[in-house]
Amino acid sequence: MSNSSPPEPSSFPPEPPLSPPEPSSFPPEPPLSPPEPPSPPPETPPSPPPEPPSSPRRKILNWDEWIAIIVAFATMIFIFSWVLGRRDGEFSFKDSLFTPKLPKQASLPTTPGEETISSIPIPGLDSDSELLALPEITANLGGDSEPSDSEDEPSRDTTTSLDDDDSELSDSEDELSSEATASLDDDDSESSDSEDEPSSEATANLDDGSESSDSEDEPSPGANSDKTSPGSTPEGDDTGSTVESPAAIAPTTSPTASPTASPTPPAEAIEFSDVPEDHWANYFIIVLSEQQIIRGFPDQSFKPNQPVTRGELAAIIQNVFDKVNTENSINFQDLPADYWASPAIDEAVKTGFMKGYPGEVFRPDEQVPRVQVLVALVSGLEATPPSTPEEAIGVYQDKEQIPQWAIEKIATATQSGLVVNHPNPESLNPNQPATRAEVAAMIYQALVISGRAEEYSSEYIISPTD
Repeated sequence: MSNSSPPEPSSFPPEPPLSPPEPSSFPPEPPLSPPEPPSPPPETPPSPPPEPPSSPRRKILNWDEWIAIIVAFATMIFIFSWVLGRRDGEFSFKDSLFTPKLPKQASLPTTPGEETISSIPIPGLDSDSELLALPEITANLGGDSEPSDSEDEPSRDTTTSLDDDDSELSDSEDELSSEATASLDDDDSESSDSEDEPSSEATANLDDGSESSDSEDEPSPGANSDKTSPGSTPEGDDTGSTVESPAAIAPTTSPTASPTASPTPPAEAIEFSDVPEDHWANYFIIVLSEQQIIRGFPDQSFKPNQPVTRGELAAIIQNVFDKVNTENSINFQDLPADYWASPAIDEAVKTGFMKGYPGEVFRPDEQVPRVQVLVALVSGLEATPPSTPEEAIGVYQDKEQIPQWAIEKIATATQSGLVVNHPNPESLNPNQPATRAEVAAMIYQALVISGRAEEYSSEYIISPTD
């Protein structure tokens, strides 16, 4: 027997069983989405049904259209009738619709030499009815109502025979035409006469102011000339008292005691830029400017402190006073014929207001002293001198400066209230050049003395009682 030996154990351990498969790290992909169903085709709007063929017949007009057509036709007819009436003068839309057509007067038979009222052209009458009403209006102008009554008879009684109306109508028309013509002629003559009167007065006023405008426009030509020496006196009569006065003011229209001047219509006062309300001569300047006696310069200034020349003074005197000539004219050697103040100087000399210097010279561009202004104004006023001239001038502190030939005239001016002294009433300053403001004040006082201006109270006016 054989002895079997047990199997020998394996020297290697048995291999472990295989590990189960590892799960996949990625999730299984989802199944694909089912395909989208196809989109339905776009719906097309149904096409409108074809319009039925239009009817060949036109639509009936509504009420508004009929009204518009009627208004349009009425407007055209009105315009057409109006144009015919304006052009022919015989057709009126108003008369054709609302008034009966009366027989025309022109169709009535007339005898030779007769004139009817219809033959007179009357502008603005468009119809026969208006023409028939004319006799009444025209007759009233003549102051007689009978022609209008007889003229209305043919229109009121249209049933009468034309033969009877012809005689009455022609007679009334003849009477009417003669009266109307006479009345119109009288009115024309009266109106022409009334129109001629103001024109002549206006011409006279313009003639009076012609020289004044020249003297005002020119700025005192002698502003830079030498002053008159106290010893020089103008040539005059035995006393040598009449001398010049300033003309730096515009022409004046103020009369004196004996001379008279045509009144100048008042004008609006001018407010001068260099004459304030508190100026000492403001009142005198305002009043004289209202009367167109003085004027300013184009720049609305008055220049109250500007000296006045002898030529300017002559222009003022010639316009203020209207006096009869008492002296002969002098042919001054220094006065050209074309000098702006030549006519005024000649007039001032012939009326006795001003005189020249020895040698037949006038010195028109020389500044006029205050003493000469007062002497000239006193000569024009022809005031009576006081019995004691020396006593009258005793109110002035500088009476010794008054020239001997002017003492009586200055005394007369003092007693008359003609002297105006500024700034010191007791200082006359006789040889000082007169300014435009001073001359304005003296001219105003001359108007007061002659009764052409109201008395004004001022501390610078020398009262006759002083």
